[in-house]
Amino acid sequence: MLTVPNLVSATRLAMAPGVAWLVLRKQRYAEAAVMLGLVGSTDWVDGYLARRLGQVSAIGKVLDPAVDRIVISTAVLSALSSGRLPRWLGAAILSRELFVSGGGVFLARSHHRRLDVVRHGKVGTFLLMTALPLFLMVDPDRSRWQRLRKFAWASAFVGAISSWLAAGDYIRAARAALDEAQTERTE
Repeated sequence: MLTVPNLVSATRLAMAPGVAWLVLRKQRYAEAAVMLGLVGSTDWVDGYLARRLGQVSAIGKVLDPAVDRIVISTAVLSALSSGRLPRWLGAAILSRELFVSGGGVFLARSHHRRLDVVRHGKVGTFLLMTALPLFLMVDPDRSRWQRLRKFAWASAFVGAISSWLAAGDYIRAARAALDEAQTERTE
């Protein structure tokens, strides 16, 4: 369904390869950080427009969080490849993204209801989309950027914790959906 909010989500998705290209091919970290910041700062726009314009759609409810997963994963992989993000932090973020994505695909393939986004997830995504552009922009070897780097660390740390808390919420909701489906089958 082509709606304004879905077009915003698609535009955000189309920008993810540009971030990777700027980091991996051009080593233009500041430009990549700005592009990623733009993608992150418009994350709320599609949901706002969907509600405001009365264009909430089933596709949009899946597309928006999927775009978030893809953009964050692309940013993490790019930052890892450029040495701007520590491996352990990248692994913590990516493993959560893969876990949540895999669970969503499993539920969808099993014809179970879609899980709604939870507040922890929104907070985690916002903080990670704040931290990742900063990690890309800040040269770890330049001391004048260290305050910004400390802010990136704080955002990443709290964002990763919030994201994993959301994963716990999704596990509980997925169990409830599976139990509900099992009950329906036995009745």
